[in-house]
Amino acid sequence: MKHPTTVAQEQMNRLLMLASDKVPITRDYSARLPALSAWDDRYFGGTASPPQRGSVQVALTFYNREKSGLGVPLPQGAIRVYEPDRSRSLRYAGAATVENTPRDQKVQFTLASAFDLFTEARIVKKQRLSKHTVRKQVEVVLHNEKPIATDLRVVQGFGGRWKVVRESHRHVNLDAGTAQWRVSLPASGKVTLGYTVDLTG
Repeated sequence: MKHPTTVAQEQMNRLLMLASDKVPITRDYSARLPALSAWDDRYFGGTASPPQRGSVQVALTFYNREKSGLGVPLPQGAIRVYEPDRSRSLRYAGAATVENTPRDQKVQFTLASAFDLFTEARIVKKQRLSKHTVRKQVEVVLHNEKPIATDLRVVQGFGGRWKVVRESHRHVNLDAGTAQWRVSLPASGKVTLGYTVDLTG
């Protein structure tokens, strides 16, 4: 404790041990869609599947550094996050647990989900190319209800062999079975991400 305090007999106080309003925080928003394979989905016949609503995870990262107003050992405990909404009122965004963190080390945690970002994904079209290969056209509407523009990572897993043959945004391969798209969403707006994949089971 940097400053003296007095606790009377049989009294319990909450004491502020550390505070800073200049901690740089990195936010990472990501949506992981259900895995795609040659046969397993809700598409049947010539009718496209209805949109499936999905959540967006938010991960926060900061460093326990003195120049940011921290720089002391942080004890394990709960961390609660509040974000301003459209009216600039603070709204509860989620909670997580942080581990004991020495000075100058990274603190990283994931909240349950962002309350003002979500996805709506559906299979628009399915076409059998051969006995073992199916082409699927996917449409994902990315909704941003935040009053500021936001970048969102969309992660799609695949079963079996796969190849993206057409896409509205350029993807990167995270590994042999996962693709990722990074999409910039306007404030209080939405963007449609579309891609067509050949899947071989």
